[in-house]
This record gives sequence, structure tokens and C-alpha cells, in this order.
Amino acid sequence: MSNPNLQTSVLDPHRFPPELLEHIFRHLALRDLKSSLLVCRHWRDQIVARSKLMTRMVLRFPENRPLDRRHPGVWQVLARNVSFSCCSVISVEPWWATFGSKLVRIDLNKVVVGLPVLLAMLRQTAKLKELSIVDSIVLKCEGFKGNLQLNDLEVLKIERPSPGLLNVLKRGCSRLKVLHVTKRSVTDEPDLLELVRTVQGTLKELYAELTETLLEAISEMDQLKLTGAGLGHEEDTTLTIEFCRLFTCVTILTLKGVGISGSILAEIGQLLPNLKELSVSFDCLTIEPLSMQFLRTMPKLENLSLVGDPQHFKKLGLIHRSWCPSLKQLQLKHIALNPDETCQFLATSDQVKSISMFQCLLPNWTQFTQTLGTLPSLEQITMHHIVVPEWPRIPTQSTNHSVKSLKLKIQAIPKPHLETLINSFPKLQTLHLAETRTVDDATIQLIRNRMEQLRHLAIQSCPITEKSVRAFFLHPRKLEKLEFAFVAGVADHEVERLRQKLGPSVEVSLKKHAEKENYITFEVRPDVKDFTLPIIGACVAILLLSRVVLKMFK
Repeated sequence: MSNPNLQTSVLDPHRFPPELLEHIFRHLALRDLKSSLLVCRHWRDQIVARSKLMTRMVLRFPENRPLDRRHPGVWQVLARNVSFSCCSVISVEPWWATFGSKLVRIDLNKVVVGLPVLLAMLRQTAKLKELSIVDSIVLKCEGFKGNLQLNDLEVLKIERPSPGLLNVLKRGCSRLKVLHVTKRSVTDEPDLLELVRTVQGTLKELYAELTETLLEAISEMDQLKLTGAGLGHEEDTTLTIEFCRLFTCVTILTLKGVGISGSILAEIGQLLPNLKELSVSFDCLTIEPLSMQFLRTMPKLENLSLVGDPQHFKKLGLIHRSWCPSLKQLQLKHIALNPDETCQFLATSDQVKSISMFQCLLPNWTQFTQTLGTLPSLEQITMHHIVVPEWPRIPTQSTNHSVKSLKLKIQAIPKPHLETLINSFPKLQTLHLAETRTVDDATIQLIRNRMEQLRHLAIQSCPITEKSVRAFFLHPRKLEKLEFAFVAGVADHEVERLRQKLGPSVEVSLKKHAEKENYITFEVRPDVKDFTLPIIGACVAILLLSRVVLKMFK
């Protein structure tokens, strides 16, 4: 029933200033934001006018389907980002002109396209800010003498450029801020140098294989003030050290190549006093342990990523004597951890919010998980394909109330250790369990009963049955999203029953096969009726939130 004392104008969204609506929409989940586009023209116009809101949506064209004049095209979609992958683009007429005028980002991944078609696409995307061309073939680039202007382009990423492609783009990107050109050929060097020289006044980040020619050229560019760099080298680290001497203001650094050692990293840390993000990929030839003493030369480091070689684990040495007071994110891949030293290091890193480990060797599971329980700022944990030589007989539990996200993909983890680990984080909001053979119906029931704050649960390739689906027929508490993928014991009709039972307040999905989609994806559920309650929920959320914000403005 309506409240007779409440004026209609109070609920009129037109009376809210655009800035207030944007603030409100920013707090909506992506699903509700997409639903809000359908409420009314005023809301749609407000959302569409805000690039920060629209960049959350991506339109993906299907793989292995050519785009030619027979393609129906895209006419009404409001997406600002578009992605083409594993396809050939023959023609995008006549629909691209309208669609492309709204785009701010284009991704081409393993695409074959002729230069005339690509030029036609780019010339009709006047607002384009990001362009990515990765492992794609652009035909007929040689001998190009035309003019292409991408005056708003800020980010350009080209991996393995086609012959002549850099020549096409080098004069038309006058305001670039970020440039990636990797896996280039020797013949591309002059065009790359000319491109960097053209944008030296605006360029802030450069990612490229470092050569003597490139280093010499950029050392003479007085306007070039880089704050981020990704450097690859084939022989030694001398060029990398010289680069760091030239650009001491770099705060983001990615390194890949032969001969990277702890002493080299320590020298880099002394040259770059403001370094905040460091990512290092080691070669398979350097087998000695990596001394972590270099961290003492990087007191402002916040993000650290270390990647070994898939053929063997990279060992970390002297990590317990290291100190990294500002560290917030730690990512390790193909790394062998010394349990005592690693745990001592983590114990002094009380600012760490995220720990990610992929295919790492973890000799002492108990000691490591107990350390996780002592980190006061830890929010996210990801562990995929962790190797534990010997699992302890009895699990030991520690509790950490700050952890909100746990993503596991450990095939052989014993069931007691799995359940103990989950119970260690009672405030979990996101839980992903994949390819773990000890996840069964009892595990799901435990999660259902104990994880009161859980909002997103994803189960992939685990031996559960329909009992796990039925476990959520009762009130799902705060659950918003439930995903089942590649689970043979779950039937479509059981998931559909659960979907009908819970209604659109909980997004329930089941993925049975890995076939490629043969239609354009806008990340919107195809059944329009499913939007009914989310729209109502979005409206209620916006009205309630607007009241609070209006009181703050008074």
C-alpha cells in the first residue's frame, strides 16, 4: 500500500542530480546494473552517459564464426567494449558505423583481418581509448601511405605484430599513455622507435623487448618520463640496469629474461626508490635459489609476482631475513617454498591482502595454513595445483575473520584438511572449489550450514550429486550467485527446480559442456522475464540508498 504522507516527487528519480545517481548506480552489482538499463529511459540515459559504469560491460563475438556481410551485426547494444577472438573479420558493414561510434575499447585476439577492414573499423570509433591486437594477422599492411588518426587512444597493445602494422599506427596515436609491443621482429624496430618518439610527451608505460638500439634511442628522448615498464632481454641484464638508471621514477616493473638474480634485483631496487609493483619471470637455466634480500631495497613495494619455469620449481632462499612492510599482494607460480622461512616472512607482512599460489611446492601444509590465520589484513587466498609431498595425519585449524575470498583447485587434498581450511575462514563471501575430488555432498552441506556470509559459491568438476543442489532449497541466507560447472552428478532439471525455487534473487547456473558459444554474448540472461524481480530489487535499493545519501547532502 502507498503512503499518503509521502509526496510523489520524493520518489521521482528525475529530481536526483546526475552525480548522485551515478554514486548510487556504482554500488549495484553488475547484474542489477544491467537490469536498471531496462527500467526507464531516464535511468538508461544516466547509466549510458557515465563511462565508468558502462566500461563494466563487454560484448563478445563468437569464436570460429567469420564476420561478413551476411552477419546480422549489432544495432541496439549499449556496450562500450567489444572482443573478437579466433575468427576472421571480412566485413562489418553496414552496422559498424553506429555501433563503433560508442566504443572505447577493441580487443582482437587470434583474428585474421585485412587492413582496409581494420582501418574502416578504427576510423569509425572516434572515442576509442584502448586497442589490443594479440596474435592476430593483419593482411596487406605493407606499403601503407595513408593517414589514420586515433586522437583519443591512450592504450595500445600489440603482441607479435604483423609486418607493416606498426608503420600504419605510428603517426596516428599522438596521445598514448601505455604502449605494449612484444614479440616483434627486427624489421619492426624503426617503426617502434618512431612511435615512441612521437608519443614521448604523453607516454607513461612502455612494455617491449629491450635492445641496445631501443635503449639508445629512448635515452635521447628528453620528454619521455616513464613510470611503468615491462622489459624482456635475451642475453644479460646489463640493458635492464641501464634502463633503470635512466628512469628512476618507475613504480611498476615487469622483468623477463636470462640471468635475473637476487643481486640484480637488489641493484634495481636501489635505482628505483619508489617501486611499488614488481613482476619477475625466471628462465629455466638459472637453477640456484633466489635470495630474497632484494626486498630490503624496496620498502614501498606493494605487489610482488614471482614466476618460475614449468619444468622445475624455482627455490626461494633467505626469505626469512627479508622485510617488506608495504606488501599487499603476493603471487607465486612454479615456486618451491621453504616452509620455515616463508612463514617467518609472511608473519612480518601484516599488510598482505591477497596471496595467490599456482603450481607451487608446499612442504609443510600445517605451518603454512596456521600462518594464514595470523595475517590481520588478509582478504583473498587462491591456491591452484599445490604440491604437498606429505599431508599431515591430523589437520590443525586456525581462524581468520578477515578472509573474504577462497579459491581452491587442489585435486588430492584430504577431506579433513579441506573442511578444516574452509572452517578457518567463517566470514567467507566467495568460495570457488574446482577439480577437487574430495568435495562431495557432505562438503556442500557443511558450507551451506556454516558459511553464513557466503554470497558466491562456484563448484567445478567435483564429484557432487543432486543432493548438493537440494541443499539450497531452504533459505540460502545471503547467497547471490551459485555456479555448477562440469559436474556429472547434477541434472539440468534439478538446477532448474532450484532456480524456480529461489527466483531471480539468486543467480543459479549449470555448465555441462565446454562447447564454444555460437552467438554474441552480452552477459545478459536471455529470458527477459528473469529481469522482473532484479529490476524491483534494483529500484528498491536505489530508492533506499538515495534517501541515505540525500540526508548526507542536507
